Amino acid sequence: KNIKLFIIGFGKRKKKLEKIIKENKLEKKVFLIENLLSPANYLKAFDVFVLPSLKEGLPYILLETGLARLPVVATKVGGVPEIIENRRGGFVIESGSPLKIADAVKKYLKNSKLGSELSYNLWEKVNRDFNFQKMLDATLTTYQCNSKN
Repeated sequence: KNIKLFIIGFGKRKKKLEKIIKENKLEKKVFLIENLLSPANYLKAFDVFVLPSLKEGLPYILLETGLARLPVVATKVGGVPEIIENRRGGFVIESGSPLKIADAVKKYLKNSKLGSELSYNLWEKVNRDFNFQKMLDATLTTYQCNSKN
């Protein structure tokens, strides 16, 4: 199949990933990308974005992915559910569930209409709920409340 995987932001796991890629003869299918200064600039080159995190805060990359109208599969950690409503703006999977992540990716690959619909819903939500003014207002409110205590 003509599927390629680009892993960006692999941290300490680089050597282990390189070994797995080599052992499974995936050098022409799986690519480790490092030192990418602005990953958001490359989002539109991909068909699906996967954020398989075990822990997160509020991942801004999902906001950028939403603005790029890219279908998303992310794990249900940290602020991910604040951004993505499962099966409305993307697929939200329990962390540590690689087979469920793969199933969600397959759904997108088999049904481009589904990907278009969910990515559009995410784009709308990001523009409505996470626009610059709302984020600024929320940040200022937080600091104002904390400075009074």
